[in-house]
Amino acid sequence: MKKNFSNKMLVISIIAVMFIPFIYSAMFSLSVWDPYGRIDRLSVALVNEDKGTISNGKEINIGKSLENKLKSAKSFNWSFVSKDEAKEGIKKEKYYMALFLDENFSKDSVKLLDTNRKIKMNYITNQSRDYVADLITSNGVKSISEKLNDEITKKYLETIAEKIDGIKESIGKAKDGTKKLHNGSIKLGNGLVQLVEGLSKVADGHDTVIEKVKFAEEKYGQISSGLNLLNSKYQEFNNGQLKIKDGIYKAKEGTTKLVNNGHKISDGLNKIQSGLTNVDSKLKSSIQESGSSENIKKLAKLQEGSGKISKGISDLAEGSVKLNDAIKKINQGIPSAEILEKSKKDVKNKSIGLSNSEKFAIIRAVNNEVKKMSDNFYNELKYDKSFLSLKKDEQNNILEKVKKVENNNIQSILATAQKEIGKKIKEKSEEQKTKVMDLIDGLIKIRDGLDKGLVQGTEKLSNGLSELNTKYPEFDNGVSLLISKVNESKLSIGKLADGISQLKEGSTKINTGYNKYQSGIEALDKGMGEISNGGDKLVDGSSKIQDGIQKISDGSDRFGNEFFSKLQTGFSELSEGDKKIKDGTTKLTDGNTQISNGLNKLHNGLKDGKEKLDKSNFSSKSSNILTSPISLEKQTNKVANYGTSFLAYQLPLGLYLASIALVLVFPLINKNGTKGIIDKLKVLTIHAVVSAIIAGIGLQYFVKVQIANPLLFYLLIVIISLAYTYFIAFFTYTMGDVGKFVVLLFFILQLSTAGGTFPIELSNSIYVFLNKLIPLTYAMKGITYTLFTSTGFVHYINAVIYMGVMFIIFLVLMIIAYVKNIRKIED
Repeated sequence: MKKNFSNKMLVISIIAVMFIPFIYSAMFSLSVWDPYGRIDRLSVALVNEDKGTISNGKEINIGKSLENKLKSAKSFNWSFVSKDEAKEGIKKEKYYMALFLDENFSKDSVKLLDTNRKIKMNYITNQSRDYVADLITSNGVKSISEKLNDEITKKYLETIAEKIDGIKESIGKAKDGTKKLHNGSIKLGNGLVQLVEGLSKVADGHDTVIEKVKFAEEKYGQISSGLNLLNSKYQEFNNGQLKIKDGIYKAKEGTTKLVNNGHKISDGLNKIQSGLTNVDSKLKSSIQESGSSENIKKLAKLQEGSGKISKGISDLAEGSVKLNDAIKKINQGIPSAEILEKSKKDVKNKSIGLSNSEKFAIIRAVNNEVKKMSDNFYNELKYDKSFLSLKKDEQNNILEKVKKVENNNIQSILATAQKEIGKKIKEKSEEQKTKVMDLIDGLIKIRDGLDKGLVQGTEKLSNGLSELNTKYPEFDNGVSLLISKVNESKLSIGKLADGISQLKEGSTKINTGYNKYQSGIEALDKGMGEISNGGDKLVDGSSKIQDGIQKISDGSDRFGNEFFSKLQTGFSELSEGDKKIKDGTTKLTDGNTQISNGLNKLHNGLKDGKEKLDKSNFSSKSSNILTSPISLEKQTNKVANYGTSFLAYQLPLGLYLASIALVLVFPLINKNGTKGIIDKLKVLTIHAVVSAIIAGIGLQYFVKVQIANPLLFYLLIVIISLAYTYFIAFFTYTMGDVGKFVVLLFFILQLSTAGGTFPIELSNSIYVFLNKLIPLTYAMKGITYTLFTSTGFVHYINAVIYMGVMFIIFLVLMIIAYVKNIRKIED
């Protein structure tokens, strides 16, 4: 052994090799000691083109807010540039990443729910420059995106919280409202039941009204029959008027004859008067000349004419008596002028036809029946307990519905009937009034003729005839006396002259009386003319009245047939409508029951929802919790930094490399027998132990690695170092250069299958399988436990066992190889 260490270069080389595990693991760990703690050195760019927006009266600019936060943050080395500058910086490797916010970023975030689209936030990186940097910056962007998501979510949650508070209040009001609606629906249901009962009574009332209408139709039939009877009787009256007219015509013809005969009598009297005057004047002068025989002849003619006059006067007296009787009958049959004038005024001021009571009797009867039914229904409602339990406005609503049924149906029919009756009667009344006025005018003219001419003329005629009849005998006696005196004494001319004088005087009186008679005849003729005209008008007026009565009768028949038919049809339709309303009200009652049940469920649902919302305690303060509801706490395997986590991977590799370096500088071939074997084994063992301890002390005190369990740590790395040393020594000693290649190949195998950089599950299946076999896997897990005192103590035990067994196996194999080699040399 002294011989081995006599070579100073060998000793220096061996000592230097002992530091390889420390140097390797320390340098690698320090190179990646805390890369995420220095990301503020990574240059990145932000392109903020966000113009902001207005929401709920507040100005929102997420881009500006983010820019302000990044300026004070220590995450990256942020530069705030334009879009072109950012793209140019990526190309020239000035920036590892560039983040872009477009001009509508805030606007899109506010309208997130309206558009139902996610907000786009673009960024570009240069992976070819540094993949790890790309990962770091990408993770940084994701972190920013998450923070923005949290901020936007927080804003929305705050808004939702405000709306939920409003919803709570609205639900509370809705709950109270549905309760009131439910109670009102119950009352409405009770009211609808009463309405159905009321409609049943109304339907019964309609049946009663229909019966009354039938009764009224019968009564109206009697009125129509009366009109027909009046029409037939008026025909008889009209026939009487025609007879009066014929009598007036005959009387007119008689008066005309009287006038004509009166003229003849007047002419005769005038001739007699003239003859008597001539006779009287010439009597004395012509007594001697004419002779008495001629005078006697003249006197005979005079006596003959006097007889005819006497007979005419008798006929006139007889005709005058008959005419006087007829005029008296006419005078008695026609009212006085005062009565006719009064009747004319009454007719002018009043309607002729049916009276108002007759006119509206039917409608009043129907209306009274309807009113009775309504009053009975309202009186029953006044004492109905369920109706009285309702509020005043609810009672009014029910009464309003009943009134609408009556007013909209019954009253419209009654109003139409009343209007139609009034119209028909008014038309017929006006026609009848005009015709009656014409009739009264005719009667007035007849009365005027009677009063002014006919009666006075008849009186004068009667007086004149009486006086003529009284005086004419004197004239006739004078003529007879004259003739007798002539016969008795033709010589008594003086007496004859006296007789002629008396005859002349009587003739004068007769002429005077006849003049009175003639004036009476003329007045009678004039009055009869007016009576004739009045009679014509009377007949015409009577015909018009008959036509009016006929039209009224026809109109009454048509009215009765049409009106009562329509009225019955209307009430039948109204009754059917009542039934439909009743059926509809029944359905409405059923629907109201369903609504009431639904309102009750809605009330209970709103009540439960309100209670749940109150218990949820959701408010604007909850936005922070809901935005980040999960709080991560790492309570196990806490790692100080990234370099420490790599130490469990790099330290075993450093020990493996130190063992390789040892076999390269330290000769393993033994030429000194058994003593040489022991010396070789001592060097290998001491080197393995010392290099492990140096690495542990260096890492603990110089690199400042925090070791949770130093004792177990040092024990394990010594065992690992021994296992790797004898493993490498065995293959190098027994296989030479081939063994060295195998050792190097095994080193590469461990690097690729240990899972030191990424979890082994992320590798291919062959690597996953080999990972369970290689020693580095167990060494890493064991060292990890000693560094961080994880709960995987079993991994530490497995590592000690695995590496310890490996050490023992290859130690034994190394001894066997040395022994075989000595025997071979000795042989």
